[in-house]
Amino acid sequence: MSIRKTRIEQNIQNEIQQMILKELRDPRIGFCTITKVRVSEDYRFATVYASFLGGTDAVEKGMKGLHAASKYIQASLAQRMNIKFTPYLRFEHDDSLEKGVSMIEKLKEIVPPDTENEQDKSDEESTSEDEPSNTEL
Repeated sequence: MSIRKTRIEQNIQNEIQQMILKELRDPRIGFCTITKVRVSEDYRFATVYASFLGGTDAVEKGMKGLHAASKYIQASLAQRMNIKFTPYLRFEHDDSLEKGVSMIEKLKEIVPPDTENEQDKSDEESTSEDEPSNTEL
């Protein structure tokens, strides 16, 4: 990937995030984070990945809000960025955070909790043996 493309993706991500925080007043968007932006090879199209705090209802409302504001966001990008063509924006839900949380929960199910407690107790015993007690001084 070229340095120019990476820079444009980062700039688009930062600008959209600032617009969401400071300019957009759509209550449907709520707590939204732009996780990444991917620009096509010809710089005409950009896929913007967004993550939302809340359940599936918040995701649906937030995506509708972003789609409704996409023309405004694109026009604002055209004014703020110094590029020949402002890419057409396509918003997608980024579910990588939810997948990560579910993976951690599955790992917790695999590792029995008793093993963790026994390991913690053995660690505490070994550290207490290494330190001299106050009565010995």
